[in-house]
Amino acid sequence: MMKSKIRWGDTLDDEDALPPTTVKGPDSHGIKITTEYSKNDKGEAIKKVTKVKVVNVEKKVYKVTAERKQWKRFGLAAKESADDSVTVRHVEDIPFERIRPAKATAQEKKFTDMQAALQSADKQTIVGSLKDVLYKKRMERELLRAKGLLAEAEKPPEEEGTAGPKPAGLPSAPKP
Repeated sequence: MMKSKIRWGDTLDDEDALPPTTVKGPDSHGIKITTEYSKNDKGEAIKKVTKVKVVNVEKKVYKVTAERKQWKRFGLAAKESADDSVTVRHVEDIPFERIRPAKATAQEKKFTDMQAALQSADKQTIVGSLKDVLYKKRMERELLRAKGLLAEAEKPPEEEGTAGPKPAGLPSAPKP
């Protein structure tokens, strides 16, 4: 009779023992192959092959840093082992209470003042604040004109029949 090659699944049926986990590599491409054997809920033998790429990362270590790590520990750190001084980030959210309320910006203050004035129905306050806004806008335009960033102010149209300069920015009408 011809002796056939024994497959891993056939050998497991004969014995209850599973083959040991094997690790091969890394090869020339940096691939490491791990083969594990286990049994599932039904009692069947399962073969799990895992391929992992191994990458070597070079890290620059300064001589001064390496020398400092060799120093003898002092203070409270002298009593601790190297495993005790590990810093771990905690994921719990910590709520903070504001002692003083956040300051409102200038725009928010104007908005709340305007809303309060509208709700109180005090017409004098509303008209006064609108006049302030219009005055500020007019001053901004004057400043821009003085800096040369805005065209000259338009003058109101002259009444018909009087001769005067044309308003700036309007095209002249063709003469017949």
